[in-house]
Amino acid sequence: MTKGKFQILSLLVFLIAACATPPTSEKTNREGAGPASAGPPRIAVLVQSEDLEGRLVEEIMIGVSRTAQEFGGTIVGREGTISFGEELEFTVIPTARQEGEIEDELWNLDLAGYDLVFGCGFMYRAPLIAVHREFPETHFVIVDTYGDISEGGKNLTNLEFHMTDAAFLAGAVAAAKVGGKPIGFIGGMDLSFIREEFLDGFVQGVEYTDSLLGTKTELRIEFVDGFEQWEQGHATALAMYNSGVECIYQAAGLSGIGVLEAAGEVGKWSIGVDTDQGLDFVEKPFAEWILTSTVKRWGTGVYLV
Repeated sequence: MTKGKFQILSLLVFLIAACATPPTSEKTNREGAGPASAGPPRIAVLVQSEDLEGRLVEEIMIGVSRTAQEFGGTIVGREGTISFGEELEFTVIPTARQEGEIEDELWNLDLAGYDLVFGCGFMYRAPLIAVHREFPETHFVIVDTYGDISEGGKNLTNLEFHMTDAAFLAGAVAAAKVGGKPIGFIGGMDLSFIREEFLDGFVQGVEYTDSLLGTKTELRIEFVDGFEQWEQGHATALAMYNSGVECIYQAAGLSGIGVLEAAGEVGKWSIGVDTDQGLDFVEKPFAEWILTSTVKRWGTGVYLV
């Protein structure tokens, strides 16, 4: 590892550790005057506490660190501070995982004291929709969610990652790898964004490779009952593999981890989603059967906002 990469990794580890305990406050006065204008812009970054050592938070922190370094900002945690200047102030706040618990925690944060609030992950959608109108001077951003938020006010933004191109490449690679043998797709639920952002691109990629190689790849499609159904994802994948499928692309959250593990058990290919799951699970035996992953750059999105 080069010195530069080691320094960046060390910084990320420190930042994640420094933000391991959420700040607490009394219940917010919703009639407050809004973010304080005397100091630098204040930015809150909400992440799930159980993901503090995960790739999602690592990617988010890359974006936060890049912004702080480029624009002269400070990143504040309960156990330490990293400062590149005094023009911006970031606070990374770990929260619960469940939407109801997240919303309860948000009402007890001083949201009116921030100019910008990022909720990093689809589970922040409902909580931010619920609270944002009470804090009109604060702008809220839902990172990585899909669908209409017309019920939201002007101070609420969706940050969407269009995955069609990445899914196309995954389909092209999968079809080239299996050479005309059956390929599978497993979605967490039969939702429009799963079909439009992941499945449609994947199908087009398979068809593109077929047109080059003169093959006609059979594509088998299944959906499970949710994004946290590991056992169902695992069982669905095993059934697919045992029926002759050689590679499965999963867009299914925790259910998709079951797909990855099933691939390792039968010695067939899988394709990861959102992060480099081959790296996420590099110490697991099934990692060697992850052909590739379609990756979202959450940190780049945060930086651009």
